Amino acid sequence: MAAAASQVSHHIRKNSTSSWHGAEDQLASASNEAQRLEEGHGDNSISKESHDGSVEGHSACRVKENEHLRAFQAAQFLGGVQHSMFRTRIAATDDIAMRRHYAALRVQLFARSHILCTDRLHRENLGTRLEFEAELRVGGWRLFTQLMLFVLLLSAVLMSDNPVTKRGIYTSLQDAFSFDELKQVVDRSEFVSQHMPFIADTAKEYFLLSDQYFVPDTGAVRIVKDAETFPSPRLVQGISVSVQIEGFSFTALVKTNAQFVRGYILRKRIVPVGSGAELACWGWYLGARDGQGLHYGAHDFFSTDSQSPFGIRQEEVLLSNSTGFVADQFTMLTVIVNRTEVTFYENLRRLGTAQMPRHVTDCFNNLEGILVGDTGLTLGQVSFYPKLLTPTVIEEIFIGGGSHDDLSTGSGPGADGQKTAPTLTESIGVQDRTLFFTEQQELDEITSVVQDAGNNTRHLAALLSPSLGMGRIPIDSNITADPANSGLEYRQLLRGPYLMDRGDGNITGTEATFAGERFFSSQDFPRFVGRGVTFTTWFRNTPCPPGQSCGGFVLSAHESKESSARCWSWWLETDGLYWDVKGGNPQFGYPVNTRLSELYTQKFKLTSDTWRHVAIVFNEDNDQVEYFLDGLKIYTGPFGKPVREMDCGPVNVSTGFRWPGYSLGTEIELYDLRMYIGSPLTESQVFNIATALVTPSPSFGGDDQDRAKDWCLYMASPDMVDKPWVDAYGHGCAWYFLHKELYPTVCNYPGASLNCPIACKSQQECFNVEFLAIKKYYAWKSIRRIESRSKNGTICLANNLDKQRVLDQCNEWLPSINTDGLVWQWQNDVEERLEGQHRVNLTECQSLHDAVDETCNFDITEVEKFTTDLKANGGDFTLGFWFKSLGDQSLSSDGRFLLSVHFLSTISPPFSNVMFAPMVSGSKGEVRTRSRCTGAWEPGLVHSEEIEMSLPSQDGEWTFVAITKNNKGAAQGKAEATVATNAAKQTESQGRWNMCLGDEKALFSAIEVNYPILMSPIMMIPQHLPFGMLQDIYYQQAGEMGIRAGPLVASGERQQTKIAIDKVDYVRKSALMATPIIFQERVHPTATCPYEYSTDWIQSQHDKVLDMCTLPFTCSDNVMQNSEATLSCAGSPVLDEREFGLEPQVFENVGFADFLFSITDTQFLFRDGKLISTDSFIDSLTKSVRIILVFFTPQYGMTSVMSVDADLSGPASVTVETNMQHYGIIEGVRLTEYIIVQCMVLIFIFSMVLDTVYTAIKVRRRWQIDNLAPHPATLLLMGVDILSIIMTTCIVIVRLPAKMSSAEAVRDVLSSLDGIKWAGSEVRVLDKKAAFFEAVRDLLQLIENEATVDTFLNMVLIILLIRVIQCTSLHPRLALLTGTILKAMDDFWHSALLIGLIMCSFSGIGTWRFGAEREEFASFLTTMQTLFMMMLGEFLPDWTERYDLQAFVVLFLLIMFLLVLNFLLAIIVEAYMSVRDQNIEMEVEMEFITDMFCVLRVLFMGVRYKIPHPEVLGGVLLGHKAKLSVGFMDLWMTGLFPSQKALLAFIRYYRNFEFCKPTPITSYGKADDEMKMVNEMEKRVAKLLGKQLPKLKDYQTDMEGIERLRRMTSHSALSTGTSEVLGGLFPGRHMTQRGTVLSDESIGPVMPIGEHPGDEVEQLHLNGRTDKS
Repeated sequence: MAAAASQVSHHIRKNSTSSWHGAEDQLASASNEAQRLEEGHGDNSISKESHDGSVEGHSACRVKENEHLRAFQAAQFLGGVQHSMFRTRIAATDDIAMRRHYAALRVQLFARSHILCTDRLHRENLGTRLEFEAELRVGGWRLFTQLMLFVLLLSAVLMSDNPVTKRGIYTSLQDAFSFDELKQVVDRSEFVSQHMPFIADTAKEYFLLSDQYFVPDTGAVRIVKDAETFPSPRLVQGISVSVQIEGFSFTALVKTNAQFVRGYILRKRIVPVGSGAELACWGWYLGARDGQGLHYGAHDFFSTDSQSPFGIRQEEVLLSNSTGFVADQFTMLTVIVNRTEVTFYENLRRLGTAQMPRHVTDCFNNLEGILVGDTGLTLGQVSFYPKLLTPTVIEEIFIGGGSHDDLSTGSGPGADGQKTAPTLTESIGVQDRTLFFTEQQELDEITSVVQDAGNNTRHLAALLSPSLGMGRIPIDSNITADPANSGLEYRQLLRGPYLMDRGDGNITGTEATFAGERFFSSQDFPRFVGRGVTFTTWFRNTPCPPGQSCGGFVLSAHESKESSARCWSWWLETDGLYWDVKGGNPQFGYPVNTRLSELYTQKFKLTSDTWRHVAIVFNEDNDQVEYFLDGLKIYTGPFGKPVREMDCGPVNVSTGFRWPGYSLGTEIELYDLRMYIGSPLTESQVFNIATALVTPSPSFGGDDQDRAKDWCLYMASPDMVDKPWVDAYGHGCAWYFLHKELYPTVCNYPGASLNCPIACKSQQECFNVEFLAIKKYYAWKSIRRIESRSKNGTICLANNLDKQRVLDQCNEWLPSINTDGLVWQWQNDVEERLEGQHRVNLTECQSLHDAVDETCNFDITEVEKFTTDLKANGGDFTLGFWFKSLGDQSLSSDGRFLLSVHFLSTISPPFSNVMFAPMVSGSKGEVRTRSRCTGAWEPGLVHSEEIEMSLPSQDGEWTFVAITKNNKGAAQGKAEATVATNAAKQTESQGRWNMCLGDEKALFSAIEVNYPILMSPIMMIPQHLPFGMLQDIYYQQAGEMGIRAGPLVASGERQQTKIAIDKVDYVRKSALMATPIIFQERVHPTATCPYEYSTDWIQSQHDKVLDMCTLPFTCSDNVMQNSEATLSCAGSPVLDEREFGLEPQVFENVGFADFLFSITDTQFLFRDGKLISTDSFIDSLTKSVRIILVFFTPQYGMTSVMSVDADLSGPASVTVETNMQHYGIIEGVRLTEYIIVQCMVLIFIFSMVLDTVYTAIKVRRRWQIDNLAPHPATLLLMGVDILSIIMTTCIVIVRLPAKMSSAEAVRDVLSSLDGIKWAGSEVRVLDKKAAFFEAVRDLLQLIENEATVDTFLNMVLIILLIRVIQCTSLHPRLALLTGTILKAMDDFWHSALLIGLIMCSFSGIGTWRFGAEREEFASFLTTMQTLFMMMLGEFLPDWTERYDLQAFVVLFLLIMFLLVLNFLLAIIVEAYMSVRDQNIEMEVEMEFITDMFCVLRVLFMGVRYKIPHPEVLGGVLLGHKAKLSVGFMDLWMTGLFPSQKALLAFIRYYRNFEFCKPTPITSYGKADDEMKMVNEMEKRVAKLLGKQLPKLKDYQTDMEGIERLRRMTSHSALSTGTSEVLGGLFPGRHMTQRGTVLSDESIGPVMPIGEHPGDEVEQLHLNGRTDKS
C-alpha cells in the first residue's frame, strides 16, 4: 500500500498542475502535520521491533490493514489540500467569469451527487474488487508473459524440430528394425548371428539408389555366399547374369586341395547331358598348373582353324605366363572381361591380360542354371558384377567384402544363387532317363541286330591271302612291259597275293632253315650295280593290336645267310618305313608318322583290312629315297650314301621273317612285287601304276575286282560317296557317323558299311594330297544370329564398307539404272522368286540404307584371299555354310522356310555370282550362279545356271548347304556344279559355261539375308571338292552343330545391350544416406582379475591346457605362452593398436569402425595380408558394439541418426538399447516464421526482465517502508525468472544462428557423404573410408550439439511450465492446483519422506532377492520403476509362481497401494476442500475469463477517462473503514478522479456488479441475510422477556455511545500513515488538517463524517456491531 499512497499523490499532482503553485504553502503545512500525526499515533504504526524480532508477532493481515489505513489518510489529506488549493484560487481571482464558472461547477457537482447519481457502492467489496483487479492486472500480464514465452519457445521448437515427423520416423524405423525385439535380446550369439544381419538386410531397404528400387534386369549376383567345399559340381538355379554387355567381372574366394587338377569355378553349360555337356556357354576355368582361364562360346563356336580337325570345341583363353595355383590356401580370384580382352587377378596382383578371339555371347540353356564348383574346390563369395572392376574396386572387395560404391547404396551382389538343384551326377541321371530314353532304346535294338549277325556279316573281317611256301622263291626271268606306262619294263619278283607268315613250322623239303624263311636266291635276284632301283607292290598288314605299329621286311639283302646284318633293306609298318644302308651315314633311315609326312594321319596309315599300293625309289640321280603311297609321293630323304653303291654283290634277298627268333616282324601280305632297275620312276609313272586295274590273280579265283572294298579308293572316286540309304529305324548315314564313336560296332549293321563308306569309314581312302592341303577361308569366326534389319531383310557388309558409303554409291549409280547392262539380272531374280518371298529393294537407296546392319560385317581380306586363289585355280571354288531358322519370324507369308541368301559382288549395281534363293524353278530352293562375262541379256545365251537343292530347309533344324564349282573343265566342256544339302547332292553339268566374277577382287562384298536365321561362318575353299568330301564335312560338323544353339541375340543387339533398370516405387519416407557403420570398443585380455582367486583359477586352467597340448597334440604359441588366451578378464581399453586390420577411430570413444555390410554379408575378409573370418570381429574382448545408421527424410528435411548400442561388458551376455537423434532443416517461409517467433521470444524475455525489475523494486520498497523482509517464495520465483531469462536468451542466441544455417550445415555434411567417389580409382580405399567416417562424425557432432542445446531447452520449458502453473494462482478459480499444493505442502513433504523410505527399502529387498533371476529387479533403479508401476496397479505377470515373491508383492501393495496411496489422496482432498471453501467465501471474484475481460475494460476506462489505478483507489476504500458504502461525493472527495465524468463512468460501471451493491440498513441494523437471522432471534428474545427491541435512534441519545462514536471517528481519521506518505513526497512543507472535516469555499462547506444522511446510522451501527463483536 505504500506504492498505493505514492500513486495517490502522483495522481493528484498530475490532475492538479494548474492549481499546484498556489498551494505550495498548504502542502508544506500538510506534510508537517502528517509527520506529527504519524509520530503521535504509535498504536496504528508497525513498530520496528516487529521486524527486529519475530515476524510471527505481527500478522500479514495487520500489515495489510495499516497499509490500507495509510492510503485512506493520504487520500483524505491530499483531497483536503486539493480543495484548499481550489478555494485559494477562487479567492485570489478577480475574474467574474471564472467565479461564475466555478459556481457552475459547484452546482453541477451537487446535481450529480444528489440528483443524477445517487447510487452507492459497497465500500469493502468495491475496495477488495479493485485490489483484486489490480492483482489480476499484474498477475494476468505475468501469466501472459510466461505463457507466451512458453508457447512461443515451444512453437519455435515445434517449427524447427517437428516432433510429429520425428515420431513418424521413429515409429517407421521401430517397426522396420524391430526395436522391441532388439531390446529383449540377452544372448550375444543371437545378436551377432541373427539381429546384426537382420539390421543390415533391413538397412538395404532404405537405400534409395539400391538395386531393390532401381532394379536391373540382370544386376550383380552373389552366386555362392559362404565358403563351401564341393564334392562335385552343383547346379544353381534362378541365376541370371548378363555376359552380353561390353564388360563384366567375376570374383571368388577359392581354395583347392592337393588332389585338385582342373575344373570350373562356375560354368553355364549348353546341354545338360550327352555330347557337349562338358562344354561351356561361358565358364571360369581353373587349373592347378595352368591357372585361371576363360572358356566360352560352345553354343556358337565353329572351328575355322585349318590346322585343327573338325569336332566339338569352344574358345579357351589362358595366360601364356601362368604359374599355376597354390593349393590349400584361400585366394581371391578376379576375372574381368572387357570386349575382347580378359584380365585375371590373384588377390590384388594383376596376373596379366589375354586377347580373346571374339566377344563373349550368351546362350539359352532352357533356364537350367549354372554349374558351380568342382571336385576339390572350396568356393566362397562367388559374385558376378555387370561392370568392369577397377584395381581400386578389387581392393575394396578384397578388404571390405564389397565395393564401396555398392556398400554406399545398399546394392551389390544379391543372393539369387541360393536355389540349388541336385548335383551334376543326379541331374545327368534324371536327364538321361527322361530325355534320352527313346534313342537309347533304339541303340539297344541296333546293337542286338549287330550281335545277331555275328561273323556271318561279310564285312566283319578281310579274306586273308594264301601262305607263300618256305624257302627259295623263284623269280620270273622274263622282263615284263608295264601296261600303265608305255616303254617301261620291270621284273616281277612276286605275283601273289601271298601271306608272309611262319607257316606250320614244317620246313621239310625246303631250303628254309627256320619257319617263316623266304628268300630270293643270289643267283636269281637281279643285279643293279651302278644303277638305281624302284620297288612297287601291293601291301597289307595282318590284324594288328590297337595302338601298335605292325609291319615287316618287304625286302632284306643279307651278305650272309647266317648273319642278321643287312646290306640294304626295305621295311614297312603301320607308322612308316625303314631301310638299311651298309657303310652309309647314317646307316639306316626310319621316318615315321609326321616325320614321314605332315599329312600322314591315322586314316591313311597301313591298316589290316585294305590293300595299299606302295613304292620306294632309290634315286640314283640325287641319292634320295622316295616313298610313294597310293601312287603319291609322301616322303623324300637322303639314302645315306650314293645309291649307285647300294648293290653289295650277289646276296640272298629275303622277304618277311629273316632269322630264327625274330620277334619284331609280323605277318604281312604282298601282291605284285615289282622291281624297276635303272632310271628312277617319276611321280606320274608311279601314280599310273597305282591306279591301273589290278591284274586278276589265280590265287583268288579271278574275283579281285569284286573285292574292291579291300582296295583303297580316292576321294574323287564316284564310289566314294554315301548313298541315300536308311535302316529299318529310319536312320541314315549321318546318324551312324554320329554314334559309331560311342558304339563302334554300330556300322556292322547290315548295309551300313556298304552304303555309308564315308560315315562309317568302311572304305579306305587313298592318300591324296590334293584334298588334304586345301585352303579354307571363313567370312567370320563364329555362328551368327542375323535378325531382320528391315522388313525385307538384312545386308551384312564387308568391313571395308559402311552404311554411308553404300548410300553414296547407290545415289551415284542410281541415275544410270536404266542403261546399266547388269540390272536385268537383279530384276530377273526378283521376278522369278516364289510368291510371298521378298528381297531388299537394292535399287531404292533409302531401303538399302535401312537394311544395312554394320554389326554383322565380315572380313573382306579373307574373301579377297579366297578370290585370288579361286582365280589361280581356274575358277574352281566351294562355298558352304550351316543355317537354321529362328522360329516363326523366319517363315515367309505362306508359312514355309526357304533359304534366301545372296552373295553380292556389287551392291550398286546389284549383282551376285552366287545366291541361294527360293525360285519358281525349284520348289525346295535353288542355287543360282551368274557370270558377269555374259553382259547384257541376249536371247539364247546362257546367263546363269540353276541347281535345285535336293532337300528342303527344315524349320528349327540345322541345315548344311554348299556349292562346289568345277570351272576348270569349261575349256574341255566338262564344267559342272554340285549343290550339297546335308548329305544329299544335286549336280548339273555346265559344259563350257564359264563363271566370270562380278568383282575381280572379291567374290562378294556384301551378303543379303532376307529372313532371320542362325548362320555359321561361311566356308570358302578355292577348289572343287568331291561330293564325298562335302559329305565328310557335313558328318564332321553335324554332331557339333546339333548342340550349337547360337547366340542369344544378334551382334547388333548385343553391342547395344543395355541393362534395363526398372524403377520400383520407393514407399518409405526416409532414406539411408550412407552405409551403416559398426563401431566396437575393445579391451586387452588380462589374466589378472579383480579377485585373487579368479586370477589363480585362470592360471590353473592354463596349466591344464599345457597338459592337453603335449605330443602328439600341439597348440599355437599364443595359447602355450599366454594364460589369458585360455580365459581372460577385461583389461585396459585398446586405444592405439590395430585390430581386425583397422586403425582406431573416435566415435565418442576410441574404438574400431567398419562397414556393417562387410561384417554381415561376407564370411571372410583380407586384412593385413591375411584372410580373417568376419565371425571374429566381435569376440570375448569386445566391450561394446554400436551400429550407426544415418537417414534423411527429404519431405521434411529431417536428418536422423539411429544407433543400436549393445553392451557386452556387463554380467548379462548382451544388453541392447536403441536410440534416435534428429536434426531438422528449416528454411524459406518456415525459417522466416521461426525468426519472427524467436524475436517475439526476445521481446517477452524483455517483458520478463521488466516484471522482475518491478518485483525487485516493490520488494525493496516494502523493505524500506514497512521494514518487511521478502517472503522466500518471492525470492525463489525471482531467481527462477532470472535463471529462465538467462537460459532462454542463451538458447535463442545459440539456436537461432544454428537453425538459420541448418540447411547449409546439412547440405555440407550430406554432400560430403554423397560426394565421396566410391567408384573412382584416383582415391585410395583407406582415404575413402577415412573421409566417410569423418563426415559421419561431423554429422554426429552436429546432432550432438543440437541435442545439448535441446537438453537445456527442455529444462527451460519445464521451468517455464512450472512458472506458468504457479502464475495461475492469480485467480482463485485457477488457483485450485497451486492452492491445494500450498495447503498440503507440509503433508506432502512428510509423505514424500515416508514414501521414499518405503520404496527404497522395498527396492533394496527386491533387487537382492529377485534381481538374479528377473529382469524387473535387475538393478535398484529398475526395481524402483517396477514398484512404482505396481503402486499404480500394474502387477507382475507371473508373481504367483514363487511364495517369497507373492509375499513381497502383497506386503508392498498393502502398504503402498492400500494405505500410503490413499493417505495421499486424503491429503489432496482435504487441501482441495479448504481451498474450495475459501473461494466460496470470496464474494468479489467471478469466472476467470469474465474477470480478465473486466480488467481489460477497466484498463480501457482508465485510458479513456483517466480513472485512478485500482490498487490506489482500492487501498483508499479499504482504509476508510468508517463507511459501509460510498457514493459520488465520497469518491470525489478522494481527489483521485480527474473529472466528474470519469467518476460517473466509474460508478455506473461498478454498480452493475452484484457484490458492489450496498447492504441495506434498517432500524435494527444491516439487512443482510446474516443480520436478518440475528434480528429475528433478538425479537424473539425480547418478546419472551416482555421488552421492546431497541432501535438505532436509541443509540443517538446514549451519550456514551456518541462519545464512543466520536472516538472511533477520530481514531479512523488521524492515521499515522499520512505523514509517512506525504512526508517523503513533500519534505519541509507545512500541511494543515481540520480534524476530519475538509471544506472548500468554492463548493460550499463539505459535511463532516456523520452529517451526510445515513452516515450517523451507519457509523453507530458499525460501532455497535464492533462492540458486539
